[in-house]
Amino acid sequence: MSALKGKSAVVTGGSRGIGRAVVERPARDGAEVLFGYVRDQAAAEAVVAAVEAAGGRARAVRVDLGEPGAAESFMTTADEHLGGLDILVNNAATGTASTPIAELTEQDFDHVLSVNTKAPFLTIRYAARHMRDGGRIINISTLHTNGGLG
Repeated sequence: MSALKGKSAVVTGGSRGIGRAVVERPARDGAEVLFGYVRDQAAAEAVVAAVEAAGGRARAVRVDLGEPGAAESFMTTADEHLGGLDILVNNAATGTASTPIAELTEQDFDHVLSVNTKAPFLTIRYAARHMRDGGRIINISTLHTNGGLG
C-alpha cells in the first residue's frame, strides 16, 4: 500500500460498478481519493466504508455533473480537500436508452451531453491548469456512453 502514497485521486462517478473499483484501487495503493456520485448516497457511503476498512482514505461528494458549474465546483472542492491533484479519472456517464427517442426532450439531450461530453472537458481543463507535475488523466467510456440516447 505505498505505490501512490502521498498522491491524490479524483474520480467522477465512483459509487458503483467500474467507478467503485476505480476508487478502491488507488486508495488500496495509498492515494487519498475523492469521488463523485449523483443519486445513491448509501452506495457512496459503502464505498467509503470499504476503503476505510482496508486502511485507505476516501471521501464521497454528491454532484450532478449535468448541472451548470458543477464540474468546476467539484474539481475545486477536490483540489482544496486533497491539497492538490495527481490523478483524475473521468468515469461518470448517463444515458436515456430506456426512453424511446420520440419521448426525449431537448433537456434530456442536453443533460446527456453535459455529463458525458462537457463535464469531462471541464474537469480535464481544470486538471490541466492545477495538476501537479507527473499527474495523470484517465477517461473511461462504456457502451452506455456511446449509445446513451434512445
